[in-house]
Amino acid sequence: MALLDIFNLTKNFDGLVAVDNVNFSVGERTITAIIGPNGAGKTTVFNMISGLGKPTSGSIIFDGLELTKVKEYKLCGMGIGRVFQIPKIFGELSVLENVMVGFHAQTRSDLVKTGLHLPSMVREENMIREWALKKLEMFNLLESEEKLAGTLPFGNQRLLEIARALATEPKLLLLDEPTAGLTPAETEVLKNRILTIRDSGTTILIVEHNLSMVFSISDHVIVLNYGKKIFEGPPTLVRRNPEVIDAYIGRRGLK
Repeated sequence: MALLDIFNLTKNFDGLVAVDNVNFSVGERTITAIIGPNGAGKTTVFNMISGLGKPTSGSIIFDGLELTKVKEYKLCGMGIGRVFQIPKIFGELSVLENVMVGFHAQTRSDLVKTGLHLPSMVREENMIREWALKKLEMFNLLESEEKLAGTLPFGNQRLLEIARALATEPKLLLLDEPTAGLTPAETEVLKNRILTIRDSGTTILIVEHNLSMVFSISDHVIVLNYGKKIFEGPPTLVRRNPEVIDAYIGRRGLK
C-alpha cells in the first residue's frame, strides 16, 4: 500500500521546467531512493513534498490527504519529517535538548501549563527526556547528551538531526543527501541506522548520490534526468537499465 502518491508533478521557475510531469508512489515501510545527475530535479521534488515550494501543477497525496494546499508548518504534525543536506541543528542547545525539541512538537502542554510548572507538565517533561535519551542511545550519542550540539563532529551532527526528526514520530522521513560529507565509516553507521528506522515501521524517501549505498538499502529506486522520470524499479533492474547507465551510472560508476 502506498503512503505517498505523486501525480503529474510539475514545477516551473521563470520558464525553466525543473520537474516535468513526474509520477511515482512510495510504499509503506519501504526505502525509496531518488537518484539522478545534478539538476535532475531531485531536491525540487523533495521541497514540494515538504512544503518548501508549491508545484506549478500536479498532486501530492500523503496518507490519503492532498498536500499542495497545506501550510508548511502543519506537515510535521501530519507525519512528515525531513533531514537536510546540511544539518540544521540548534547549535547553542545541548544534544539532548535538540532531540527534546522534536518530541515537544507532539506534546499537549500549552504555555500556561509550562509557565506554571504544573505537575502534568513536569511529568510530561520527564517523559520527553526519557524518550530523547532512548533516541540518543539508538544513534550512539548518549555520551554527548550534555555537549553543545554545535561542537559535535559533522557526522554526529548528521545523526543528531536524524534523531531529532524521528522524535517528531514521522510516518514518512525525507533524507536529502544524508551521506554528504561523511567518511566511509560514518556512512556505514548511517546505513545501518537507516535500515533500522525502516524496519521499525517508518517509511523513508531518500535523495542520494552514493549509489553503492542506494542499491544496498533501497526497496525501490526512481531515476530523474532533466526533470523527467526516465526509469523506476528495484535496484537490480535500475543498475542494469541502459538509459539509466547512459544518463547517470555510466558517468559516475559506483562508489
